[in-house]
Amino acid sequence: MKARSGFSLLELIVALTIFAVVVSIAALGLRNLEDPLGNATHQLEGILKQARAKAMATTSAYRVRPAGTTSGGNQLLAVERSLRCGSSSWQADGSFASLELPKQVSLPLTSWSVCFSSRGAADNNLVVTLEHDGQNRQVEIYLAGGVTSR
Repeated sequence: MKARSGFSLLELIVALTIFAVVVSIAALGLRNLEDPLGNATHQLEGILKQARAKAMATTSAYRVRPAGTTSGGNQLLAVERSLRCGSSSWQADGSFASLELPKQVSLPLTSWSVCFSSRGAADNNLVVTLEHDGQNRQVEIYLAGGVTSR
């Protein structure tokens, strides 16, 4: 008796159907990665929360502020540390990873800064607005140190 080789038409259709379902589910999940404004909002919120956590962990003051733009036009953020919020000398903290906001996301107001004390409290209430293609989102920092986005 001769062994059968190859696939039947039914087996091929079932395999292609399963592959199409998997690809469509993956495509839906990747669609959210193309949201520069959302990504920038979450990135800024994460940087602020991380700076607050570092301030409490090291009993130092940590300040986050805009630091200009790259040659490609990306907005830069600076994270600096000092002994206390009122200090006049600040040192950049190199432990923070890339602090570039996604392309074409801008900070309309670049004269802000927020300092987290060694107890995690912010030095002021602040609302930071991010803009992209006529849309905007806001990140709010509360005096108690909490950070939320809307």
